[in-house]
Parts: sequence; C-alpha cells; structure tokens
Amino acid sequence: MLKGTGNYEPHPTGQYNARCVDVVTMYGVETQYGTKNMIRVVFVTDAEPREGGGSRFISRRYNASIHPKSTLGQMLVGWRGRPFTPEEMRGFDEEKLVGVPALIAVGHRDKDGETYDQLLSVVQLPKGLKAPAIPIGFVRNKDKPENAKPPVAETVPLDEDDDAGEVPF
Repeated sequence: MLKGTGNYEPHPTGQYNARCVDVVTMYGVETQYGTKNMIRVVFVTDAEPREGGGSRFISRRYNASIHPKSTLGQMLVGWRGRPFTPEEMRGFDEEKLVGVPALIAVGHRDKDGETYDQLLSVVQLPKGLKAPAIPIGFVRNKDKPENAKPPVAETVPLDEDDDAGEVPF
C-alpha cells in the first residue's frame, strides 16, 4: 500500500500484467497485532507510465508465513495455481519469486482522506500474455547502499602461545 499524498500519483485501478521485482524481508515490524516478521512483495506493472515516464510499481506487505490459511500462503497458491506440498513449504525460498510474471488486480481504498493503492490479487499470467521486464537501473532493496550490512569481522583462532614472543610492529 502506498500513500497517495503530495506528488504521489496512485497506481491506476484494474488488472495488469506484472513481474515480481523485489521481495523484502522485514524483521520486528510493529503492527496493531504486535511485533511481526513481514515480507513485502514488489511488482512492476504494464500500466501507463507515470508522469515523467517512470515505470509503475505496486507492493504489499504480508506476515512472513506461508501457512495455507495465511494471506501470503493464499496469495502464493493463487499465483502458483496449486497448493504447496509439505516438502515445498519446508524448502520455500522467497527469493525465487523475483522475476516471476503474474496477473495482478489493483484497487484503491480511502482512509482518513488519503488514497492508498491496494494489491487485491495475484494469479498466474495466462499463456500468450507478456509481463513487463524489470526496468533497467532498478535496484533491489537489499542491494541499495543504505541497506548494505556492515562487514562481519572474521575471528582467527589464537594459539595459546600467541601472546608470547615479538611484537609484530
């Protein structure tokens, strides 16, 4: 959901050919139901470009669960066209969603005088239809410099005698 304020131009409503361009795992998100781990799934769509020529994107946050009764689990079953086997559930890797085409439905909802985009459904893209390409220059959230993880210092096991002997400088 994206807030429709300021210069933001809401995504048009309707059905669109789309491609998943990013999956963002978010840990410890405060929600009205407490702290949750969430997954945000981001799509580029074939909607008319924004004013100025930019691609149209839409995303939705889900609780990080693929249980058959969860919203994410139900969305993935609709997108895949079949339920997960227990083995597939255990080995599920959300990174495999990136690049996968879909047919999505977009709506709007109003809350407190603001317009929000709403990703209503995600299903398989019918044969013969083309999904948009991932835009040139698109950078996934995990690859943005501000989200880079600091390097982890490697530890080298010490011999018991390392404290004895010459100082190396």
